[in-house]
This record gives sequence, structure tokens and C-alpha cells, in this order.
Amino acid sequence: MSLLDFGPIASFLGRGEASITVPTLDGAFRPNDFLETADLFGDYAGADTIVVADGQLLLSAGCEVLQIGPNASKVIATFDADITALCADGPVIAVGLASGGVSIVGGPHDRSHIDAVKGKPLTCPTALLLEGDSLTITEGSDRTTPTHWSRDLLERNVCGRVVRVDLSSGQQEVLASKVAYANGLVKTPAGDVVISQSWHHCLSPITDLSKTGSSCHNLPGYPSRISAAGDGGYWLAIFGVRTQLIEFVLREDQYRKRMLDTIAPEHWIAPSLVSQTNFLAPLQQGSVKKLGVLKPWAPPRSYGLVVKLDSDFRPLFSLHSRVGGLRHGVTSAVELDGVLYVVSKGAGQVIAVDLASVQREIVQ
Repeated sequence: MSLLDFGPIASFLGRGEASITVPTLDGAFRPNDFLETADLFGDYAGADTIVVADGQLLLSAGCEVLQIGPNASKVIATFDADITALCADGPVIAVGLASGGVSIVGGPHDRSHIDAVKGKPLTCPTALLLEGDSLTITEGSDRTTPTHWSRDLLERNVCGRVVRVDLSSGQQEVLASKVAYANGLVKTPAGDVVISQSWHHCLSPITDLSKTGSSCHNLPGYPSRISAAGDGGYWLAIFGVRTQLIEFVLREDQYRKRMLDTIAPEHWIAPSLVSQTNFLAPLQQGSVKKLGVLKPWAPPRSYGLVVKLDSDFRPLFSLHSRVGGLRHGVTSAVELDGVLYVVSKGAGQVIAVDLASVQREIVQ
């Protein structure tokens, strides 16, 4: 990048940091209807994060952690606030809460709670990694709670962090700071920690938080949680896709401030986990609907997207629920026994995708 890509010159020329261009959904991101047509595994109000623990599926749904199966589900833990992050290490689980902090259930540290790291409260836990006594936490922001993530985007905050806590000794360390909404993490076989930066549309090793610090950068959407795939690659959930309108609004400071101060949050020009049918929705009429039917190629208010990455975090292919679909706001995905289980938070559903059919119809 050159000096022309920053400051007033960039704004005048519409380039660099002032550009409102977004990547197209093509190549590895070519649209399909796999998520929309896949089998429904179950309806779960408030579904958010899904993980595998001892060969079983655990799901956070509202203030409960559920063990779910094809025929039944059971509650294994309940909290006083909604769950915003979940991970498991054998029978032990760690749970991030919308009220702040992380709680441990099971094992030698059962019922312990971490509410601050290095003297700073944990206000926005978004993803966790538990390895024995070591707990790694991504915090989206120190200014907003997880339920107000759209405000954090519109305020253009870059105030997330990644921290690590030793549950036995109590030792704490900050692994990364000034993160553009840390929203997921995974550990590679080499021991490196890679996180998703939602507002920078990229995955980054914590040793290099620049937008191009990973082969997976300039994504067409806002990345969320990451999980390991059976073949050595990864699954990346993307909870919304970028649009030129949102990119434009992010560069108009006065307009954005007035919108935040005077308009209800559900009507902000911002990504959404579910499309509205309200007549006050920011986008409607000819460019979105025709004869009452929502166009699948309309500018997306919400979208459903999961991306398959290789072992070097390069996108290979993707699974979609397009604009006219309902399974939007994908926040988590995990693979178990040849099936990909995907959480559509917007629809309150867990979807079961047969990976053999994906191999036949997309990969080959």
C-alpha cells in the first residue's frame, strides 16, 4: 500500500482504507444451497456454539449447555446468564457468559470462575480453548458485551484481546491485544494459536494481527468460530457477509453516530443474524423483492455461510444458505463421524450436513 491509501487523499480517491469494494462470492465462495437443504438435526432456541466432548455433541442454547442427539437432548449445566462461548476438554467444560467471565464445570477446578485477567474485567468472552489446566480466551471487545456486537462494529472498535489463564497456579498473560473483535480460535498441530478477527475479515496467528498476517484474509464476510476438520483442515463459520452499503456507512462518521444515537438497533444498517420482515428494514422494495419474493441475489441483510479451509487456512469450498433462505447467522460448526453439524443462530437450528454428499457434489 502507498501513502495514497490513507487519510484525506484516500477518501477523495475512494481507494485504500476508504474503498467500499467487497470480495465477490465466487471461487471457493461460489453460492449453493447446501445449508438450506441439509437435514434439520434439531430446533434449539438461542443455539450458539457447538463442540464435541468425549464423542458427544454439546450445544450452548441460551443459558443452558445441552448434550444433544438425534432423538433426545439433556441439560448438563445451567447458568444465570446467556452463554457466549463454550469448549470442552474430556468431561470438563468451560463456559463464557454474557454477564462477564468464564466458569468451569467438572474436573479439579469445578465451579471456579475467572472474571478478570490482568486486572481488566472479562466483559465479552467469545471463544475458548481448554487444555488441561490451561485456558485460552478470546474477548471480542472491552467496550461492549457480546449481545451488542453490531454497536462494536459500527463504532469501529479494535479493542479485543486474547488471554491465557493457568487454572492451577492462577498465572495470567495477555497473548494479543488491540484485536478487531476476536471471535474464534483454534490451535494448529504445530502449536500456533490462530484467531478470527471479525471486523478485519481475516484469520490471524496471534503473533501477527495484521490484516494480511494469514493466507485467509479479505474474506467476504465476518468470521466467527473455527474448528478442526477430520482431514487436517478447518471449518470456519461466517455469521454475516459484507456489503458495499455497510462498508460505505462504516466510513461516514457523522451519519453513523447519528444512526446509533437516534435509531433502534434492529434498524441499523449493519449485519444481522436474521432478515427482518418489518417495513422499517433498511433494504427492501425493488432491489430486494419482486412480486413479494425475496431475491436470492439481493443485497444480503443476513446470510448463512460455512467455509472449508485446508491445513494452511486457504479456502477450498463453502456451504451456503442464500438471501432467500432462513438458515442464517452461522456462528459455529463442528465435524463428527462424517457429519458437519452447523449452528444457525438466526434460525435457532442445528443442521446436519452429510460430508459424503458434499464430496460428491462440490469437491469432485
